This record gives sequence, structure tokens and C-alpha cells, in this order.
Amino acid sequence: MDGGIPREPDGHAAPVRRHTHAPERPAVREHAVDLLEAIVLHPAECRVDRLKANRSIPSATVIPVLIYPDVREAVEWLTQAFGFAERVQIGDSHRSQLRFGDGAVIAADVRHEQRPPRPGEVTHSVLVRVEDADAHCERARGHGAKILMEPSDFEYGERQYAAEDPAGHRWTFSETLRDVAPEEWGGISVGGS
Repeated sequence: MDGGIPREPDGHAAPVRRHTHAPERPAVREHAVDLLEAIVLHPAECRVDRLKANRSIPSATVIPVLIYPDVREAVEWLTQAFGFAERVQIGDSHRSQLRFGDGAVIAADVRHEQRPPRPGEVTHSVLVRVEDADAHCERARGHGAKILMEPSDFEYGERQYAAEDPAGHRWTFSETLRDVAPEEWGGISVGGS
């Protein structure tokens, strides 16, 4: 075990085993922590070229699932305001997979404990890279996005703006102005990337 991650004899992370019964809550939490460590602390273990292709799921390696009160309205708004493209519709208004460049997001319906953000709370923000932050901001504004931060230049080489969609999800859109080493603005490069 390396950092709590089970290893095969060749040193690669051991495959996740499916449980035949529902594990106790602490075991689930421990497994989730182990999985997160494997992904975040050992990214070489999660190489994209090792993933199998499947036309039923976006090819992106990280896919946020955002909850909306009306999935079809959300899809219409996200495509019009932010420029996403729908790739798969699941049910009349259950879920939808959307793409933006080589990234993806899933709009999902309200059910069980799944709820959209509540006013006054920020639990997450989705960062999306764009070619022109100013033009993208104007497009979003024109479709009713609440602009939380106007396009601004940052020392790390990005021009960004922040917006909120009608369901309350926070988005940051980022245009790269120039390549900047993290050390130039106080960051620290870790792991050679």
C-alpha cells in the first residue's frame, strides 16, 4: 500500500473491487478517500490513453454533474448563452451530456437529495477555457447570465470573467493571454507539470 492505495505486484494501482453487499459508511468514506488520492495524488495511474472509449459517456476525464430544476431549459440556455453543444439526451428531462471543446458537463434533474444551488450559497464553480473572454461574456450577458465579475486580466496570464446561470451555478470563463510559470506569480510547480 502506498498512501492507502492498494497496489498490484507491478506497482500499478489495484483495480477497484465491486462489493456484493452495501459497505458500512466508514468503509465507503475510506474507499472514496483512497480513490480521490489515486486520482489526485497519482495522476499517472489515471492516464487517458488507458481509458476505453464509450460513445455513451463524454471522453473528458473530469465531468461535473450539475443539477437543474428543468434539464431541457438548462440545455437550451447553456447552448445559447455559453456555447455548449448537446451530445446525448437521456429521457425527456432526466439528464443531458453537453460538450465544450474537449470538456464536458452533465445537466441532471432534481431527484432525491440532488438539488440546484440555493441563493446565498456557493458550493462550486466550473472553470471553462475560451478563446475570447470579452466576446463570450457579452454573449452570456445577452442571454441573461448574471455577470459576477467583468473580464479582468490576472498575473497568471489569464483574462477571466465570472457568471451565474439561471439555476445559480457559478462559472468562470478563462482566456489565456500568455504562458506564465507559476513561480512568476507566487505559485509552486509540483510534480513536473
